[in-house]
Amino acid sequence: MRLADLSDPDMCRYNALSYVWGPPDMSETITINQQLFRVSVTLSQALHQIRHSENARVVWIDALCINQDDFNERSSQVLLMQHIYSRATSVIVWLGEKAPWGLSRALRDTKQDGDAKKDTVFSKGAVRYGVSGVISKLLQRPWWKRVWIVQELVLAQKVKFYCGTHRIEWDHFCFLVGQSASRPYFQRENTFIEEFYAMKADREERLRCVTNPIHNTDRSWAVARDRCARSYESLALIYNFRNRKASEPRDRVFAFQGLAAGQNATSINGISPQHSNFLVFPNYSRHEAFLSIDFARAHICEWKTLSIVALAECARKRDPQQPDTNNDHRKQYIPSWCLAFMNEQAIQEGMHWRPYWTGLPLSRGLHFAAANKLPVQTSLLGLENIHPSPEHDEEVAATCGYPSKLPAHTLPNFQARIIAVGHAAGVSTRGLAEVTGKVLTGRESTISPSFQSRLSWDAVLPSWQKPAAKYPRCQVVSKPNTQICKETSPDNVSTDELFQLTLTAGRFKTLPHPVWRPARASVLSRPNDEMKAYLKSREDACAGRRFFVTSDGHFGLGPADLQVNDEIHIMLGLQVPAVLRKASEVSEKNSWGVQNIDDDHFLYVGQAYVHQLMIYRWNLGDDIQSGMVELKKIFLV
Repeated sequence: MRLADLSDPDMCRYNALSYVWGPPDMSETITINQQLFRVSVTLSQALHQIRHSENARVVWIDALCINQDDFNERSSQVLLMQHIYSRATSVIVWLGEKAPWGLSRALRDTKQDGDAKKDTVFSKGAVRYGVSGVISKLLQRPWWKRVWIVQELVLAQKVKFYCGTHRIEWDHFCFLVGQSASRPYFQRENTFIEEFYAMKADREERLRCVTNPIHNTDRSWAVARDRCARSYESLALIYNFRNRKASEPRDRVFAFQGLAAGQNATSINGISPQHSNFLVFPNYSRHEAFLSIDFARAHICEWKTLSIVALAECARKRDPQQPDTNNDHRKQYIPSWCLAFMNEQAIQEGMHWRPYWTGLPLSRGLHFAAANKLPVQTSLLGLENIHPSPEHDEEVAATCGYPSKLPAHTLPNFQARIIAVGHAAGVSTRGLAEVTGKVLTGRESTISPSFQSRLSWDAVLPSWQKPAAKYPRCQVVSKPNTQICKETSPDNVSTDELFQLTLTAGRFKTLPHPVWRPARASVLSRPNDEMKAYLKSREDACAGRRFFVTSDGHFGLGPADLQVNDEIHIMLGLQVPAVLRKASEVSEKNSWGVQNIDDDHFLYVGQAYVHQLMIYRWNLGDDIQSGMVELKKIFLV
């Protein structure tokens, strides 16, 4: 073992190993610099297979090159990860010692060596049932679940897979997966094929972006580079790959920051948190709850959006105990507006939640503009990208708790109170099938109570139709302060049409005519394409949500746990309406680890769909400046 300087242009060529650590048995022994060193069985097996029989091979291995017991060293090395893997001659992926039966033949039959002037040719006709079965088994290996592999694979110059004594080049593996997946007999169940395709697309996008642009004035390259930069936004990576496994919860953040920050994010010669483009400085000593809040506030400052608030529903701790001065919960408490993306249970429970809007680059729902696309006013927030020390954490926690309040601007002109709610709709049949499949295959222990308790659509619909017909509705949203309520309006949709627009999140105004496709006599008839699209839109919009009516007559869909007297607010930086609940009504004052819980302190309940409020159709900036629209400062806790 020897030290290497990544900034040295004459540094020796090396490979980087990517593998699953496995159980911490440390029962094997290797020799490093004439000293015995204990390693895991997994690493020992990998070292025996990847070494050359005659020549020395230089390999970077995290378990050996980083002192895992030294938090400071681990934090400093995390800053270098993107450089280590991007500058390696190749990244070696270790899939395990035991190769699936038939792998040797699959590799031999599908690969045809061309001449010296041509690339290797792969045989499509050789991909049959046996080959597809081998690929299915390789895609079930636990390596695909690791949180760090996204950065390791995407940044690699060259990738080689090792499984037992077999070696597979990246192009050959991609060919085998593509051809196998296209066969009708390919066994997708329990594979990580979607994860493979996601990383493959990210890798290809990254390679296009880093292509040398010298003498290249093609606009398509500039567009691709911009798309690449936006797609690697840190929160987008954390959200898109939130189901990855990590033995260290903080790695759910640290593993993506290097990829998001880019190749020039940190200086190899001198890295410091003050000069790093990382949103939070890697610190394995920091409490997970504090780190979550650090990242959330830093992301809001950097991107001027409340995307992280919009996504809070996808990873929320169940029944969190409120922090106060009489217990130690303030070290674990994550506020309602913040993602609990380091809590695996919270992530798994929110995997089937479908947001109306995320605010993330290249995502769905970007056409919504409830706040007219206006950004967060960072001067209001008063946030700084600082990296408090663990000592600071202890000092603050000992007094009033870690500050978990988030100031925000709302538009009181459009504020409304929820006066009626229906039952919570069950998950879609697709979502229920996925969850049930995980339980049957042992990937989940049980179906969560939130899924079990929600009602079927046939039972829910009447409870939604009743308040929709009972309360008068506001059909016209005009300029602020001129809103009118009336039963009919020639310029707006009917009550029935608005109800359908709400159920489908604006996609269908009327229920399609129930025309059914003919089928064989022994098979039930099937809905036509329009009805299928309607049912899918309704499932996506309503699953796991509750119908409500507001005090000004609006219809809406919101989280399953919303209540009567919750409020609908429009907040700057959040392009869909939000359901908020007054903190003073939830608990006694001064029990949140923050001082002065007043009527302007709210819990963030979740996103809402209110058809008339999804797009502000005028110029909000001008209306605020003229005084036609008011701004109100509130605090989320």
